[in-house]
Parts: sequence; C-alpha cells; structure tokens
Amino acid sequence: MTPDGQVTLDEVLALEPSPALIQADASSPDSFGCCSKYRECSDAKQCLISNRDYSARCLYRYISDLSAVGLFEFRAIDAEFPKLCSHRSFLKPAVTSHPEYGPLFRQAQAERNRDKHNRSVTAKIPKAGSKEFLLYWLDHDGVALRDLLSEPYRFAFLPTANIMYAEELYHYTLFSGYVDRIYPMSPFAEDGLLSPAVFAEEESRRLKLSRGYSQAEKEQRLAEIQEVCRTVKLFAIAG
Repeated sequence: MTPDGQVTLDEVLALEPSPALIQADASSPDSFGCCSKYRECSDAKQCLISNRDYSARCLYRYISDLSAVGLFEFRAIDAEFPKLCSHRSFLKPAVTSHPEYGPLFRQAQAERNRDKHNRSVTAKIPKAGSKEFLLYWLDHDGVALRDLLSEPYRFAFLPTANIMYAEELYHYTLFSGYVDRIYPMSPFAEDGLLSPAVFAEEESRRLKLSRGYSQAEKEQRLAEIQEVCRTVKLFAIAG
C-alpha cells in the first residue's frame, strides 16, 4: 500500500489472482494482443474462451482483469469515428449501402442540390457530393447511423491518478518481452476502416516497433504494403 493509502497493482493481483495470470507469463514473446473475439469479450467484460490454453497468453484478457479495478476508462468514439475512417473505402459505402439510412442520405443530397442557389443553405451545408457533406450529415440527421457504426469501438483512457499503476503494468508484463514482441494491428486496421495511405503509415509504424520481426520480414511486408498502395492509387486515377 502506498503512503496515501492506495493499493498497489501487485497487492491487487495478490489478493485476487486471475486464472490467466496463474496459467501464463504475460511477458512471454508468445503472448498476443487479442483475438477475433475481443469485441464480445469487451462487452462481456471477461474472456469468453477461458477453456482454451492460448487464451492465457492474451494481453487483452490480462488488461481486462486490471480494468476491473478501474485502471482504464473506455469511452464511445461517437463524433470522432467518421474522422478516423477512410471516406472512399469504408464510410461512404457503409452509408450509401445501408438499407434504412442509405435512402435517407440520398434524399438529403437531393434536397441540398435543390438548394444550391440558396446562400443561407450553401453557407453552412457543404456540397451534396463532397466528403464534408457526408460528415455533416452523420453529425446531424445521420447521428443514429454514425453511433451504430462506431458502437463496436472504444477509446481507452488512462486517468492521471492511475499512471503509476500503468507503469507497474508495463514493467510487470510488457517490458521484459520487448525484444521479441510483435504488436497486433489496431482494430481499425484489422477491420479495413483505414484508407490505404493511413493503413500504410500505421502498419509501417507497427513493423518498426515490433522487434520480433526479422529485418527481412519487415522489408517484405513493407514492399507488399507499398505495392497495394500503388495499385489502389492507379485504380483511383483510372476511375
């Protein structure tokens, strides 16, 4: 216990050890960020594959155990979600192909086109075919769809008062396995929500930080990403 009476991370784990912590060493290079069930586990606030041996090495499970003592705060993305997604490859198709909200969006576009000579409208509402109009619509008439699309994702915040616990977590689990660690892709990257350029930037950063990859593996992966970006760029120009 600290001088101000707060319980330390080690004391919390000692009082009520998690099965995941008993069965596995979270600092092992075999540990992984999360699996395909991370959304369901997040909603259930527990690991849903606890009968599997490999779930013991899931860092998401380990961190979720710590979330039970309030280490992290998870908040809805809401209004920030459209700004983080690719407009061309995800956001626009998700809106226009939606069976309920797609027709409403197209109706809003038609109404904006009818008012294109009305200065009071054009001064505050972007052109109907623009990316800015889509973002405007999602923040107004399309809020329900925006929140529906963003619902599976969360921002994780670390309150200032919990920084010392996060430092203990880092040294207890992550630091010792740093040399061999391979970081997983972010949920946005994994689900294809990012534009090719942003994905390439994020993936390049992940590869750089993942010391578990050999230099040859990094170079091969980067070459593959660059080739995909060139193909997408050429396709966009041709279109």
